[in-house]
Amino acid sequence: MKQLIWALLFLAFSFTLGCGSNPGPPPSSPEAQAESDAHDAAVDEAEAAQGAEQ
Repeated sequence: MKQLIWALLFLAFSFTLGCGSNPGPPPSSPEAQAESDAHDAAVDEAEAAQGAEQ
């Protein structure tokens, strides 16, 4: 279970770093919005799981 949490955190942080390095406004296409929503959900899930462990 911890491996899953770390994997989610790694993906969330790598996604955030990747987006942060892109110049210009974020894309507002439906695909990009859906990906952003999925990313936010993954981060929330990882944070909730991490909080439950403590």
